Amino acid sequence: MPSTRLATLRAAVWAARSVRRVRRDLTRYGVHAQVPPPPSLPDAAGRGVVIVLRRSSPTCIEQALVMQRWLLSHGQPHDVVIGVARHSDTVMAHAWVDGGGETSGETYTELHRLPPPPGIE
Repeated sequence: MPSTRLATLRAAVWAARSVRRVRRDLTRYGVHAQVPPPPSLPDAAGRGVVIVLRRSSPTCIEQALVMQRWLLSHGQPHDVVIGVARHSDTVMAHAWVDGGGETSGETYTELHRLPPPPGIE
């Protein structure tokens, strides 16, 4: 097993590549875009994933799909939820990982759920 720093770096590289790929695939396949599996790394390496997702400014759907795939690879299947909220005369959409610690989803009306890909863990 790689050292903690190396594992975190590998997770960060995977996350950065996955954001780019899912961004491209969302334009082609919509919400059916697939995130490649991460390398076999310890849960603690997820710190690298979180850092990349916070600093690379992915859209909420890109972030949710990448985080869903990371969590799934660590035995934690979660749905991605897509919802909308109305603020004054504006309708806003948002996506988040259900049960993944995101709290902003509480103010949104759920429109659609994306379960984890079947047969992948």
